[in-house]
Amino acid sequence: MLQKRVLEVSSVSKRLGKRNIIENLSLHVDAGEIMGFLGPNGSGKTTSIRMITGMIKPDQGDIKIMGYNIQKDFSKAMKHIGAIVEQPALYGYLSGWENLMQAARISGIKISTEKINWCVKMVQLQDRINEKVQRYSLGMKQRLAIAQALLASPSLIILDEPTNGLDPSGIIEMRELIRELREKTGVSFFISSHLLSEMEQLCDRVIVIDHGKTIAMKEMSSLQNDTVSFTVDKNKLTSACSFLASKGYKPIARDNQILINVDFGNIPELVNHLYQQGVHVYWVGQAKQSLEDFFLDTTQGKERA
Repeated sequence: MLQKRVLEVSSVSKRLGKRNIIENLSLHVDAGEIMGFLGPNGSGKTTSIRMITGMIKPDQGDIKIMGYNIQKDFSKAMKHIGAIVEQPALYGYLSGWENLMQAARISGIKISTEKINWCVKMVQLQDRINEKVQRYSLGMKQRLAIAQALLASPSLIILDEPTNGLDPSGIIEMRELIRELREKTGVSFFISSHLLSEMEQLCDRVIVIDHGKTIAMKEMSSLQNDTVSFTVDKNKLTSACSFLASKGYKPIARDNQILINVDFGNIPELVNHLYQQGVHVYWVGQAKQSLEDFFLDTTQGKERA
């Protein structure tokens, strides 16, 4: 049985002037999934999120939320989504409770006081909810914004850099909150972030885009299963990587080790080929590739302004 998809982006493109910002982008988020959305600066992440949330229209392709096409059934699609894009949209001169009441009023749906209290409890702001938001820390503002997103019981919450500016304890609290919300409500998350180590701990799967295209998808559980480490002489590191690249592999050099994705059955032949190239392999073993390694490998380490 197929997993229900809460978000499906199919062959979406967006052009600004003469520049292709998004080109034939496709991705999906399954029910109850925490999805990481990664890419170098200028890769098109923000534009993608703005299209998914209906802030701008794609030039072509389809975006569906819970099966509703946002171009054809915008209101029905948006009922299933909550989003915090860039800075939380909060009124500093109002209390946290007043902010939630205001959001409930303009939502277009009937939201009970009990539901608002439940949202406050979920983000653990009970003790501070009646204080003015201008007194809140950044972490508290982020939690209040998530409570605001929860008001309409969305199937998907989109977070754009939710830990940006938070201290280490705030980052940990945000990670635990997202996990708890997924566990208790079944809501899916689509999270854009530059904190790769945090995404590695939090996400079930990541999508990497570059130049507006999906270039890789990765299950976090597979990072530790498909990477092999070869220990070689440091003086032969460059030639070994060049040879492996010529064979279609994407080697990652780490000290005197080379990490590649290769089937275990092909290792003896590969070691023999390296030996013929004058590269002695002193040790072969399974290695856990970090998300940072995978990201740099996938994007070739190129950041864009």
